[in-house]
Amino acid sequence: IENLAGNVIVNVGDPAEYGEVDAQLKAGDIDASAFGGSKSGLLPHFTWSGQGKFKLRASLGAGNLVLRKG
Repeated sequence: IENLAGNVIVNVGDPAEYGEVDAQLKAGDIDASAFGGSKSGLLPHFTWSGQGKFKLRASLGAGNLVLRKG
């Protein structure tokens, strides 16, 4: 997922199905509640590893990124 600016909400489904999550912004907030974490400020970067088969990579310029169960 790539976006220059704005707010992005991703419904990830079951977090246990993910093996790798990598999310980064230039400025803003990452709410990765589905994976038990959050980051904010300038250049926030969130990573997570699990046993699943899916990979999620998200990169935003400025804004808010939400990774939630859904």
